[in-house]
Amino acid sequence: SLHHVWFHGDTQVGDVELQVGGSPWRTWSRKTVPADWTGAWHVEIRDAAGAVLKRIDFTVGQ
Repeated sequence: SLHHVWFHGDTQVGDVELQVGGSPWRTWSRKTVPADWTGAWHVEIRDAAGAVLKRIDFTVGQ
């Protein structure tokens, strides 16, 4: 499995576990963002052991 771990600033606000069946497998997650949660965000893609495979940074509403 993989995890998409969502952060608003440095605060973790979500952790979505995703089952991966094999190569080439595609999956996704989404997070509903309240209107007042603007600013810096990032999502970490982690393996089952918790190692960060990739980090994606983005900004909401600014």
